[in-house]
Amino acid sequence: MTDDDRAVDDEAHAPLTIDEDPCSAALQRLWSYLDKELTPADEDDLRDHLAGCPPCLAEYSIDVVLKSIVRRSCQEEAPAGLRVRIQQTLLQVRVADQ
Repeated sequence: MTDDDRAVDDEAHAPLTIDEDPCSAALQRLWSYLDKELTPADEDDLRDHLAGCPPCLAEYSIDVVLKSIVRRSCQEEAPAGLRVRIQQTLLQVRVADQ
């Protein structure tokens, strides 16, 4: 894992701060949640947010479908760092859309 990979991974697992936008925080953690990489407390926080936020729940639903399609379609091992690059691109797209 490179330093860039660690930085993105640390960001995805960073605790929420009081000043942080709840939707941005939730969206940044969706893939970690889907990959079961969050702590139980963070999972509960994200589930609570999704239950009360239709836009984030819609994004979560899209990510679930996308992950399912990729899992069914790909039998080869992805190159190291691909996941991090995809997450970075998704974050950039989400920020640009806001």
